[in-house]
Parts: sequence; C-alpha cells; structure tokens
Amino acid sequence: MVLKRPSVVVATLTGLLLIEACAAVEASVTSVFGEGSPNAGIVLAVFAVGSLFGGLAFGHRPISPTPCGRAWRSSSSVSRSPWAARTSGGSASPS
Repeated sequence: MVLKRPSVVVATLTGLLLIEACAAVEASVTSVFGEGSPNAGIVLAVFAVGSLFGGLAFGHRPISPTPCGRAWRSSSSVSRSPWAARTSGGSASPS
C-alpha cells in the first residue's frame, strides 16, 4: 500500500506541520497588526515571497525515508568538530 511507504509518511507529516506553521504565522500577524492593516499585508507578503523562494530552492530534492537522518549524521561527525582536538586538554569551551 502506498500510504505505508516511509517517504509518503514523511512527506505527509512535513506537509501537515508546514500548514500548521503557516496558519499560526498568519493568525499571529493578523492579531498583532489588526485585520485590514497594510502592515499586516506587507509582513504576510514577505512571508509568502520567502516561502516561494524556499520552495523553488529546495523543492527539487528527492524525498527519501530518512532525509534528516542522513544530514544529521554527515554534519555531526566528531572528527569534523572544531572542539574535538581541544577537549583532550581539559577545557571543552572554544577559545
């Protein structure tokens, strides 16, 4: 069944979270600036243009079962950490 594929589940959950986030932003902007305010329209227009550019920039990426997992593993490698060499000296904070 198609609905049980991990990529479909990830895409569906991501879409639902994005819709909820956009609705929350629109409601909060309207409550802050007031209904019918030109400032609210400008803020929502900037939000829409940013969403458009984000969709055009990242919409071509293929959906895989673990898109975030691969990115996390590749970016969180201990050998690439700038503090990895400094932790052996006793101080873990960057200088």
